[in-house]
Order: sequence, then structure tokens, then C-alpha cells
Amino acid sequence: MAARRTRTAEPVVEETKPKGRKVEPKECGCGCGAMTKGGEWAIGHDMRKKSSLLKAFDAGDVSAGAELVERGWRTEAALAARKLDGPAARTAASAEARKAAKVAKLDARIAALTAERAALVGEVAS
Repeated sequence: MAARRTRTAEPVVEETKPKGRKVEPKECGCGCGAMTKGGEWAIGHDMRKKSSLLKAFDAGDVSAGAELVERGWRTEAALAARKLDGPAARTAASAEARKAAKVAKLDARIAALTAERAALVGEVAS
């Protein structure tokens, strides 16, 4: 038979540490001016900062790329790939494609007008 525990008259009081941490609000790291609840960012503003850094990097700001790498949001390799095939590269490529399409359209129009001119000159000569 197992030994029976007896209750003591005095309750056992365990010391507990206070829950939570001392939080001091501070200004948001994205520069919006909002106050945080103690962290670096207001809710969702880390992504706002990340987005603005990516836009700045795409515009050619090297320091924005360095901050992205420093914060661990992108690697050097990912940024190099973004330069080659990112939004700025795609925009430049689509601009080139639009120019090429416009030139092709003008060439077709010139060919049609040249053929029409030749036909009219042929009629006048006959």
C-alpha cells in the first residue's frame, strides 16, 4: 500500500516571478511616427519598411540593399538576381518590347504605303 500524504496546516507558497516584461513604448522603426508597444515596429510596419527598402533598391539605392541584407530580409545573391530579373528589369524589358512593336508597326505601314505608291505610279505610267 502506498504511503498517504498528509496535509499540513500551512499552505505551501511558491515564489513566482512577475509575468511579462517591462515595456517602454518607442517610436516605430519605419519612420511613420507611431508608437510601438516596446518593439521596434508597430504592427505590420516591418513589412512597410521592407517594401520601401525594396523600392529604393530597385531605383538604384545601394544603401537600401545593404540594410535589407543587414536585417536578414534578403541575401546578396537574391538582390543580385533581383537586379537582373526584378521589377525594374522587367519594366525596362517591356519598354524595349513596346518600342520594338511600334517600330514593326511603322515598318508595316511604310511597306503598305510604298506598295500603294508603286500601284499609283504604275497606273499613271500606263
